[in-house]
Amino acid sequence: MLQSVNQVNIREQIPKYLEAEVKLLTTQCVIIEAEKLGEFKCSSVFGALMIVKQFGTHKCGHNDKPVPASVCLLSMLGGANSNRFDVRKHEEESFKTLRKKFGVLDKEGIIKKRKKKKGPNPLSCKKKQKKSVVVEHKEELKKKRKRKRVKIPKHLKEHWIAQLKNETTNITS
Repeated sequence: MLQSVNQVNIREQIPKYLEAEVKLLTTQCVIIEAEKLGEFKCSSVFGALMIVKQFGTHKCGHNDKPVPASVCLLSMLGGANSNRFDVRKHEEESFKTLRKKFGVLDKEGIIKKRKKKKGPNPLSCKKKQKKSVVVEHKEELKKKRKRKRVKIPKHLKEHWIAQLKNETTNITS
């Protein structure tokens, strides 16, 4: 049987990817749901139905009343997943419940780290430094008092000098 370029033989490839012995199983509920979808959509689900029918069927206990595939697979996993089942689906709703319940990783398989909450720039929070005051001796702290020098106009000086000369000449004579 020839396969086209885009097709992959799941039975051969899954053990190679996981590097372990793998047993591919499905349930009767999954097959019934695929058949019902195949009636409405015809050829688009037919390939998936043929692949699902190749796998071994696990007894799910819903033989009397089939339930949706996602509910059936969750019930098959049970509380502790003691049989070590691994579920691969494309439905977003069932994927979310599996992730919450059993820690199934995202499609990419990468757990994203949260960024740390960053604070303000430490330099912007730096307190202003007080100017250091040097304590000197008390004697040095007392400074000499500087007196303001009053400038006397030149014409007044000449007038006073002339008066002093007149008084000294009057006293001596």
